[in-house]
Amino acid sequence: MRGGTSKAVFLAQRDVPSDPQALQRFLLALFGSPDVRQIDGLGGADILTSKCAIIGPPSRPDADIDYTFVQIGIDQPTVSFEIVCGNISSATGVYALQEKLVPMQEPVTTVRVHNTNTGKILRMTVQCADGEPRVEGDSEVDGVPGTGAEVALDYSDTSGATTGKLLPTGQARDWVHVSKLGREIPVSVVDVGTACVFIRAADLGITGTELPGQLGPEIYEMAEEVRRWVVERCNLPSSGILTPYQILISEATATECENLIPLMPQVPLTVKNRLQPVSLFEVKWN
Repeated sequence: MRGGTSKAVFLAQRDVPSDPQALQRFLLALFGSPDVRQIDGLGGADILTSKCAIIGPPSRPDADIDYTFVQIGIDQPTVSFEIVCGNISSATGVYALQEKLVPMQEPVTTVRVHNTNTGKILRMTVQCADGEPRVEGDSEVDGVPGTGAEVALDYSDTSGATTGKLLPTGQARDWVHVSKLGREIPVSVVDVGTACVFIRAADLGITGTELPGQLGPEIYEMAEEVRRWVVERCNLPSSGILTPYQILISEATATECENLIPLMPQVPLTVKNRLQPVSLFEVKWN
């Protein structure tokens, strides 16, 4: 199923191994990893399509379903439960309704999703008609061809999901020394759903409008140095490879608001919001 700008294999919890090692072997085989093309599995040979959602009955009374997100390595045999994927989260409510796990109400049904990666409750508001969740509609997502039915996500209860604090360092702006630059740059560490570190693109010598393949290895090296600083500063697991997400942000252009580039291992994804400029956080960098 597609959710937002990602695609995942959805599995019922009853159908997957309960033993962690057996589950890892099962998922690697299912996705055809490790193989850069994932030709012998269901993976899409891209970090945005090598994802899995495991859905089961709720393990807490304030939820309708449990949702475990898994990121599957492509050319490496890695199976990570490190983060929650917001894109795939948007499809969990639709799945739950299609599988009759949750009673349907028209015209909209709100599904309470317990994300086991973070222990937080997410709320998905799904449009419904004729006894089914709607999948066709006129909602657009930048970076995805075509349109679909809108799903409203409520992540308001996920503040501090990774670190226990909205601002894990206790302040809106920190300064991190970057070796290749020979100086410190300002960053903001924010934890909503998944811990992220926001970096001004210009501080790394780029515009922030670059497309996939246009960023050199030095950008990843500098971003990784910032990520390691946040890991140490916030006492995050050193074994993690994804968090905190490193996100480059730049100023609005004439027709777009802030450009965001989430940096994942060797895969930049440029997101340009076509709405009017808005403030992402009340953080002023001067």
